[in-house]
Amino acid sequence: MYAAYDPVSGRCAIASAGHPEPVLVHPDGHVEQLAVASGPPLGQGGIKFEAAEFPLPTGSRLALYTNGLLHASAKGPETARAELHALLARPAESLQTCATA
Repeated sequence: MYAAYDPVSGRCAIASAGHPEPVLVHPDGHVEQLAVASGPPLGQGGIKFEAAEFPLPTGSRLALYTNGLLHASAKGPETARAELHALLARPAESLQTCATA
């Protein structure tokens, strides 16, 4: 996953090499799974990645994570994703604070 944030425009360009889609946590706590096209694995030359661009509102948080987080749960990846969204929706000053709460 590669993300480039432009603080002047408040926009973030994101490209993926097969990682799970990032999660945007809005300042009001609303959690949004961002639709990013999955590109080829890194190291396969000559194949272009498609980047998606998203506005990041002031005070929002962008969470990037690996497939391992989803597959580590005995409840399955979809339940793990729902639990991740619920955890991220809780008020916190940072992702680190959110993860240790």
